[in-house]
Amino acid sequence: MKSFLDEKVALVYDRVNKWGGAERVLLALHEMFPNAPLYTAVYDQNRAPWAKVFPQVIPTFLQKFPLAKSNHELYPWLTPMAFESLNFDNYDLVISVTSADAKGIITKPGTFHLCYCLTPTRYLWSHASSLESLVSTVKLPASSTRRLT
Repeated sequence: MKSFLDEKVALVYDRVNKWGGAERVLLALHEMFPNAPLYTAVYDQNRAPWAKVFPQVIPTFLQKFPLAKSNHELYPWLTPMAFESLNFDNYDLVISVTSADAKGIITKPGTFHLCYCLTPTRYLWSHASSLESLVSTVKLPASSTRRLT
């Protein structure tokens, strides 16, 4: 019988750009599965030096968007799509640690997805006015405001 320690494992986290309680959970999981890569929406190496212990940190396409590493709140409609675009076909076990969108990953039927679901996404309910202020200061390029005819 195969042990879960023999499984090919991937870890998934909403965003790797800060230090807090969820990050402590990720480091504990890394101790259990030291070869598991960490998938995430965005990765800021300067703000999250703790993540260098992972063999790989693999961000989504959001990594290339302006301000995404520091202000992920600007792209709430794209984050679910970013996580759904990740490919976990080669894994037996995928563990997501999430309060937001990482739980929306798609795995094949034979892959076990374990979600460590944290409290609800704080910026959606406690910092709404800050988010509105941030979004209102972002200016769209003139080309994006032209009418399409």
